[in-house]
Amino acid sequence: MIGGAEIKPILVVNVADSYWGSSRRPGAMLRVMKALNKRVSEEIRNIVLEAVREHPEHAFHVTSNLNWHRYEKQIEQVATTLPHGRILDVGCGLGHTASMLAACRPDLQIVGVDVADWQSWVKLAKHGPRFLICDALALPFRNEFDAVISFGVMEHTGDEDRFLRQVNSVLRAGGNMIIFNLPNRYALSEAAARVMNIWHHDRTYTRERIVGLVQGAGFSVVNMKRESLVPAQVDRISESLSSLFNRYYLQLDRMDSWLTRPPLSIFAENWTIYAGKP
Repeated sequence: MIGGAEIKPILVVNVADSYWGSSRRPGAMLRVMKALNKRVSEEIRNIVLEAVREHPEHAFHVTSNLNWHRYEKQIEQVATTLPHGRILDVGCGLGHTASMLAACRPDLQIVGVDVADWQSWVKLAKHGPRFLICDALALPFRNEFDAVISFGVMEHTGDEDRFLRQVNSVLRAGGNMIIFNLPNRYALSEAAARVMNIWHHDRTYTRERIVGLVQGAGFSVVNMKRESLVPAQVDRISESLSSLFNRYYLQLDRMDSWLTRPPLSIFAENWTIYAGKP
């Protein structure tokens, strides 16, 4: 029981093959994980929403129902592919991704780090993760973790090469890195944001640029994919549009899954990268 909600076990068999391939499949072939109960997910979300109430500039990624639903799906990917052991969530921010993963995989030792602490960390600690203040470009660990995850972090560090080398240095040999939400150079949403003169990423990435950076830092690229053609954070455009998206987020997610296929996937918002340390 977590937060008064029962979490039921799910049997997962060989799901890692679809992401890592059999040659780099982390952990055991047969694993029991726990499904992220919706009530637990909402409890975590309410904690982080309370933390950003006075900082609306940090709230956009947790106020959108579609964006939160994507976090849940990404955590499910992580939970079904990671090995047993220690996991580092770099640039964990409010702590929601580390907490959601801990709720799914209580067997993991999860550490979340960010450049500043958040009041949400205190309440989220009950779900299992440990939180520390440190810079992603100066991680105070060496060869300690079995996997490192991040969600929309590298493009904000100012030094992608140093960031990736830091991640490499904290991983044990054979460890794995998963990067979510890395902005795509050809994203339709980025182009539209520039035209509309609203917030957009200064750094965006092509497949070739990502492969060069990741391999240059000593990783082997295992898998890459583009995700999310339908934008989630439309509150920057219109409150009424944001309300509409929040109401129909499940339908939008299903439509997005259909749209984000070649050739349209070239215009998707983000890259997801799976890489391994030899």
